[in-house]
Amino acid sequence: MSVVPPSRRARASLVAVALILAAPFAGAPAAAQQPQGVPVQVSKPIVRGLVEQTEFSGRFEAVESVSVRARVGGYLSAIHFTDGGIVKAGDLLFTIDRRPYEASVAQAEAAVASARTNLDFARGDFER
Repeated sequence: MSVVPPSRRARASLVAVALILAAPFAGAPAAAQQPQGVPVQVSKPIVRGLVEQTEFSGRFEAVESVSVRARVGGYLSAIHFTDGGIVKAGDLLFTIDRRPYEASVAQAEAAVASARTNLDFARGDFER
């Protein structure tokens, strides 16, 4: 095993480390001068009331909830409650638009009238 001589950069690093380690033992100047103080103005703090305010972000969830599903399809014409309000059993919640259902009833009544007319015609034809 051969010993490789240290390079210049390594020697400079060793010297720098040695100087840094020896600096605390070199001794401080005998009479260190204290810096002079700078005059400043002092004022008393202002005393007033403080309102503590804290903001939180979060989600609220109801203690009890109910799913409401319509028995028939249609468009809502009115909503009879306010969101988050108390609702009792039997209270009216929604009103569904009546026009499509009224049209269906009129169509069914017309079909019944047509069937009765056909029946009367068939009875008259049968009696002849």
